[in-house]
Amino acid sequence: MTDAELIQKSLDGDGKAFEELVRRYYQKAYRTAMMYVKNPDTALDISQEAFLRVYRNLKHYRFQHSFGGWLYQIVKHLCLNHLKRKRRKWLVFSDAFARYDGRPRAAEVHPVPDGLEMEERARLLWQAMQQLPPKDREILMLKEAAELSYQDIARLLDIPMGTVMSRLYYARKKLAGLLKGVLE
Repeated sequence: MTDAELIQKSLDGDGKAFEELVRRYYQKAYRTAMMYVKNPDTALDISQEAFLRVYRNLKHYRFQHSFGGWLYQIVKHLCLNHLKRKRRKWLVFSDAFARYDGRPRAAEVHPVPDGLEMEERARLLWQAMQQLPPKDREILMLKEAAELSYQDIARLLDIPMGTVMSRLYYARKKLAGLLKGVLE
């Protein structure tokens, strides 16, 4: 069954259809939350809250948009709200690349938990990205900086979507290893 069919059945009161949507998307929601909050318990809470909100607002879902994209937006907003409450800032890839182009600049003052300036965090992230193999760097840039979907990346690189997911997983793992202790 397609997501749209499951959504329609859920709207018609079929609880099993909504359970199937949760089964399909729960890991993606959890992984997205982990990217932002970096805490398994908090990520679990946020993913559960996201599905509660989806259930309550399913009647507002627009069928011309992907369900996964809609869910991602809900998870993202919940994460950002959580981080605001904790008075922390998370440096996203697109921010880093917009701020740092390889030339030194005067530091900007931004409160961050570990005391590093945003400019310094961006520089460190940029340096770590340059140490990655070109294939890893490319896939991270397409997903994180360009914010392309898995499907769009698969079409662009002419590779299967499973390969996109696998390459992203390993590229993120390599980048995390390079940044261990630096941006935590």
